[in-house]
Formats: sequence, C-alpha cells, structure tokens
Amino acid sequence: MHYQLIFLVALLQLTLASCQVYPDMQPLQSMNQLSYPYEVKTIGIDDMTIAYVEEGQGKDTLILIHGLGSYLPSWKNTINGLRDSFTCIAIDLPGYGHSSKGNFPISMKFYAETLRAFMDAKGIRSATIGGHSMGGQIAIFFSLAYPERAGSLVLIAPAGFETFTAGQRDWFRSALTAEAVRLTTPEQIRVNLAYNFFSMPEDAEFMVEDRIAMRTAADFR
Repeated sequence: MHYQLIFLVALLQLTLASCQVYPDMQPLQSMNQLSYPYEVKTIGIDDMTIAYVEEGQGKDTLILIHGLGSYLPSWKNTINGLRDSFTCIAIDLPGYGHSSKGNFPISMKFYAETLRAFMDAKGIRSATIGGHSMGGQIAIFFSLAYPERAGSLVLIAPAGFETFTAGQRDWFRSALTAEAVRLTTPEQIRVNLAYNFFSMPEDAEFMVEDRIAMRTAADFR
C-alpha cells in the first residue's frame, strides 16, 4: 500500500508538471490515443500487431523506421515530400506508438526479423529501407541478414558506429533505466528531442507534446 501511494503521488506530480507547461494538454490513458497525421493501419505478425501508415502510389516502395524513443509520425515531412514518387510506408516498431507492447526479446536481430515478417505479410519482396538513428542500425542489420530484400538503404545519423568503453557501457545501463525514462521532466524531454535537430523546427513541437502526454499512458509504463 505504501508503494502504491508513492506511485500515485509521483504520477500526480508528473501530470501537474506537464499541465503547468502545456495547460491544455490531455493526459493519455493509452498510447493508441496518440493522434497520427495519416490513417493508421495494422497487420498481425505472430503474436504482435504492427501499426503502420501507407501513403502514395509510387512504383518503388520506401519503408521508414524510426529511432529509439520515437514513433512513425516523426516521418511526416519525409512522407509529404516523397509520397508523389514512392509508396511510403512508416511503421511503429514493437513496443512503440500504436504497435503491440510486451516483453519482446528486443535486439537489432529481433527488429530486423520483424521488418522481414512485416514485408512478407504485406507481400513486399524488396524495398528501399530508410532509418534514423536506431532505425538506421536496424536497416543495416536487415540488409546484412536479408540482402535480397533491401533494394537500397537511406541512413540518417545511424546508430551502431559508435564505440564505447566498458565503463561507458556500464554508466549507460545504470543511468538510462526504464524508470528514468518514465520520469523525464517536460523540460528535459524538450532538450532531448532538440538534440535530433541542428535547429529544432516549430513543426516538430507535436513530438514534444506527444512525448509528455504519453507518460500517463498505462502501456507506456
């Protein structure tokens, strides 16, 4: 009971902090309440549901993979710019956005296999794979595992090329915990997202607001 009270107090403090910064923000009960700029479709893969959007009718297919802590709406401007030339598909990785949440065996191999299964379910033999940050690393793993399925790669600031000492790895593991991510303040959320841009554009504000609102969602916890 004592721990439940502490949790409720902490949740109330988080909600109040968010309301002070964004007074009109409505806390989310589920991440499925996140508003997306396109019609959200879903497809079943094994015991998971993968959410995706599909825009454009170009001959060539472009599959877009978001980075760590992101979601498919981060590709909104990319889709708007390329939908006349490509069939643009952006997915929510398992554990993100509108896709299934669960105790998945998270790894680059798991995500690459999920992408392959998604393409199989959609009947896509080969596609251009675009990825940002961790999404770029997934694209690399995918192309190495299934070279015939990746027509070409578009890597945007891809992860996976950095080197870390053992001490740095231990520090990351201790500092970047699930609880620390959940308790990130609205101010720090804005700072963290701004690091993704040379100069943060005004039309990226929705990502800050969504990231703050989703902290109250049961499937985010």
